[in-house]
Amino acid sequence: MKKSGRNIKSIKKSGEDDALDKKKKSVIVVGGGAAGLMSAIHSAWSGAEVIIFEKNSRPARKVLITGKGRCNVTNNCSIETVMNNTPTNP
Repeated sequence: MKKSGRNIKSIKKSGEDDALDKKKKSVIVVGGGAAGLMSAIHSAWSGAEVIIFEKNSRPARKVLITGKGRCNVTNNCSIETVMNNTPTNP
């Protein structure tokens, strides 16, 4: 890894990298919304132990109600079908 043209690993004391690599990393995520859950998932994929703190009774509650229950996911259909199924204001 290089930064500013200097080798960062050469700056550290010998054996220091090994100790950091062997440690199990822990991540605390505050908030179980969309961003918090994505952070937790990415951290877990990276091998970290993850704890999520959420004040609501269930995580992702607001995500589930967005888009009138359709979760605003990408659709694999024609533009006409999307427009016909998109609610409009009166």
